[in-house]
Amino acid sequence: MNDKSKASTDAQVATVPTRLLETDINHAHTPEDLLSINKLIIEQLSADNVDDTELLSLIEQRDDCVQNTLEQLGAAPERQKEFALAETEVNNKLIRVCNQLVKQAQNDLTKLVKGRKAIRQYR
Repeated sequence: MNDKSKASTDAQVATVPTRLLETDINHAHTPEDLLSINKLIIEQLSADNVDDTELLSLIEQRDDCVQNTLEQLGAAPERQKEFALAETEVNNKLIRVCNQLVKQAQNDLTKLVKGRKAIRQYR
């Protein structure tokens, strides 16, 4: 990869925010129990060092809550559809943020490996 394409890749990585606000993942149809899980996810994503194990646990809890809510709304298909559409948007935002975190981790690891290699060559 040449410097120009690397700069382009770095610019693409930087365009996706790694922080979300409550307004990004809460919507008019968000139930109370999901609000509290979303708050914890936002706190985790706002931390200086994201605990990936904790984040995964929260996202799994969130998924269970969404699935339960969809089941509960089964008797009201229109409300179920509205909730599902709103949650699809939220899910896509979470996927983008998590993908960005993976890319950042890969970049950090690459820098670490290059740094270690440079130190070995310097010795």
